[in-house]
Amino acid sequence: MPENQRQALFDQSATTSAVGRVGQPEDVAHAITFLLSNGFTTGSIIECDGGLRLG
Repeated sequence: MPENQRQALFDQSATTSAVGRVGQPEDVAHAITFLLSNGFTTGSIIECDGGLRLG
């Protein structure tokens, strides 16, 4: 995808997400760390999308 189209997609996603920005690798890393550190969480799906599905 050309850079200008990619940036337009990121800008649109940021305006429609609940957190007002696009996700970063650190956001996914935090979700993975949570799953690895919490032995009581099983069979769960974590949607790490900044609330984009709510829009």
